[in-house]
Amino acid sequence: VASSMRSSQSLQIFLNGGIAYPHLSKYIKLANEKNVPFTIVQNKGIETPIGLVLSHSTAIDKEQIYVEDAIFKQEMK
Repeated sequence: VASSMRSSQSLQIFLNGGIAYPHLSKYIKLANEKNVPFTIVQNKGIETPIGLVLSHSTAIDKEQIYVEDAIFKQEMK
């Protein structure tokens, strides 16, 4: 996530408000360090395995858009 944040100024982070604060705080700190605005999204009653969305003001043509960690492999595949 951090390496994707260094290349552009037209970014915004959306964080899943259902995630425990110790996990969220790492990304809040990173967003503040990189001067990237963030929003904590609370969608009551809707569950998703996605914890963070890094958005850009224009479309990005990338084939792989997910960070594939152990949780991704468990939840998304």
